[in-house]
Amino acid sequence: MTILNLDKERDVELRTSNILKQLDDERKNQAKLTTEIHHLQQQLQEAKNGLMAAARLSDQLELNQLTIERLNNESKSRKVYLSSLPVLRHQTTFFSSFIFLFFLFVSVISET
Repeated sequence: MTILNLDKERDVELRTSNILKQLDDERKNQAKLTTEIHHLQQQLQEAKNGLMAAARLSDQLELNQLTIERLNNESKSRKVYLSSLPVLRHQTTFFSSFIFLFFLFVSVISET
């Protein structure tokens, strides 16, 4: 072989070696990026799960607030009802007394 052919072979081997090194570097970079993508996908899924949990908590909070509001309204209604009971009891007692006296009067009149 001539020197020119040897130089060409070395040049081809050197370029092949460089290309193989670049190819290996790109494979390593691709593996690194694939790992990073996987981690980012995991973080995204965790973030989605967190948002869904927050939405469920928000819904539960809203329902609890509505329940509290309803119970407060019921409590107010019962307080109004209970505060009116003495008046009703007095009116009922008066009415009962009136009926009793009426029948007593009727029975006394009918005996005579």
